[in-house]
Amino acid sequence: MGAFDTTLGALLIGGFLNTYLYGLSSFQYGSYWNTDFKDPLWIKASVLSLFIVDTAHTASIVYLSWAYMVENYANPNFLMESFVWPLPASTFVITVIAFGVQNFLAMRIYRLTELKWLLYTFIACSTATLVLGLYCGGKLSMMKILPEVITLRKPLTVWLGLEVAIDSSIAVVLFTVLQRSRTGFRRSDAVLNRLARSAIQSGAFTTVLAIIALACFSALGDTLFYATFGIPCARAYTISMMDTLLCRKELRVLMNGEETKDSFRMTSIPDIFARPRSTTTGTWHISKETETDVRYVNEAETGTTRSRTMSDARGLDDKAPSLVIDVS
Repeated sequence: MGAFDTTLGALLIGGFLNTYLYGLSSFQYGSYWNTDFKDPLWIKASVLSLFIVDTAHTASIVYLSWAYMVENYANPNFLMESFVWPLPASTFVITVIAFGVQNFLAMRIYRLTELKWLLYTFIACSTATLVLGLYCGGKLSMMKILPEVITLRKPLTVWLGLEVAIDSSIAVVLFTVLQRSRTGFRRSDAVLNRLARSAIQSGAFTTVLAIIALACFSALGDTLFYATFGIPCARAYTISMMDTLLCRKELRVLMNGEETKDSFRMTSIPDIFARPRSTTTGTWHISKETETDVRYVNEAETGTTRSRTMSDARGLDDKAPSLVIDVS
């Protein structure tokens, strides 16, 4: 291997991976703003804030590569004699985005289960992880040279371990709740399967990256392979949250029975960038009390609101015995 394969090479791969994931998240942002979701202002503001942070962070990683590989191309010792600011800044970005996404998903779990103790547990754990992540970021920002990072092995290991534990727990709880709500009816189960897939993706993507970054930091601390998988973690959280928001359009298609099969027998969803046609929106009530009680309430025709929803910030009806899925 070359002299800089495990340092500059690893950093370059991390930059490529981060930029690729930024492209995916940008597509999701465009899809969200081009779809007529009736989300409250705080969700729209959160999406806009995520886009701004993602763009700024990705630009800083490009600058990081430029500083090490172009500006100081003739100074190979610059890697060991300096610590460019985007590296510690990445810790702050990952910590803050992870905190927001984890609490967003925790609120989703609460609206499905109405278990306050579970909500408070996730909030407490994510808050503790936020504090530890900010502490690590602060320590990293005060370092002058890159090799000093290894002195933070213990707090960084605990921080990444907590992120993995929280993400995995949220995914498992969401998946379990949705699986227990299955009715046996094809269309309602298709909706629940799509939500379950989103729940698994929410935890699996971020968990895999965090575990690999943790393993590289523990076993290969003298390289920058931990940055290869650590830097893109912020984009993974963003993609997970945006998938949670965007899957409602696919659920709307499934509920209205508009899906088709292509030549590979894969579900074909209409162009996500196309403005949606005038279609009926509403709420699914999937009852768990009887096997045959699956009702679709067309609120556009009745003019009434039968329950609150899990997708916007209004919660579930306290008296409703069923799982409520809103795609409006």
